[in-house]
Amino acid sequence: MRGYSALHTFTVDEQRILTRARRIVETFPETITHATMGRNAWVRCHEAARAVGRLLNLDVQDGYYGVVDHSWCRIERPGTTAYRVSYTVLDVYAVGQLPPVQLISPIAGLHEYKLSEPRTDVDERVVEALVKLGRRALGKGA
Repeated sequence: MRGYSALHTFTVDEQRILTRARRIVETFPETITHATMGRNAWVRCHEAARAVGRLLNLDVQDGYYGVVDHSWCRIERPGTTAYRVSYTVLDVYAVGQLPPVQLISPIAGLHEYKLSEPRTDVDERVVEALVKLGRRALGKGA
């Protein structure tokens, strides 16, 4: 069964983005070592969202999911005014949920996503390493 959300809530384009994001995130390890870092670094939502955002040309939003520091991607929905939100959340590292990559509708599930100022502790070396992995996952059609 595809369900109501697949048929009526999310656009075909949003669902294509979800499929591509899942393919990308499947290549991400839990920790990553980069030659210039000299250490293993945990892959956090903040870096994962930025890598997926770069690969899929999406904006990244920093904030909170409930009380947890969090980052996610935004799929803009021009002309949408549902609850004054004009985007769908593409959460690539969903907090306390499976699967880890999800679409969240502006009319049903954004109440837990609270905006904040942009983060200043993002490890760009981790982002770049994830982008390289993601490019391979997308292949020549990226």
